[in-house]
Amino acid sequence: IKVDSGKGAATLSWMAAQPTNCVLQRYSIKYMIGNELQGRETPDANATSHRITGLSCGECYTFQIAAHATGGLTARATSIAVEVPHPPAPPPAPAPEPPVSPVGMADPNTICPKTTKSYALVIGNNYPGENELKSCVNDANAVGAALDQAGFIDVTVAHNLDAVSIKRAL
Repeated sequence: IKVDSGKGAATLSWMAAQPTNCVLQRYSIKYMIGNELQGRETPDANATSHRITGLSCGECYTFQIAAHATGGLTARATSIAVEVPHPPAPPPAPAPEPPVSPVGMADPNTICPKTTKSYALVIGNNYPGENELKSCVNDANAVGAALDQAGFIDVTVAHNLDAVSIKRAL
């Protein structure tokens, strides 16, 4: 994900998803300040960029893009945090400035803190057949929803995967 921001807007660009054995239907973008959802946008399947307007200057937004394909498959790209800058201030009038003590100055990392990238892969295998486990898929869905609600940036839930599919999911 690449973001160019300014003047209350951000333009996101990404590489097109290349799903195999399914058809890309659409993208979805969600953006947050901290863990609070600010909005969602839904570009079409042919898009590789999207402009979001109405953002608050000086706020640090986290953007997440997901590709949605047939069969309910979803792939999420890595999220990125960006501060939407204020418009440039006019140059100050020339005057000698007194020396400023570093005591009490704000840490630049608190202005737009680096977000913690939290990822989760939740797999629920029922093991169909004689020893089938009845609730694994439902439990995996519930755990995935709880992690997403808890603020994980990328949660992937998968069901009944063999070893090759697990390696592919990782």
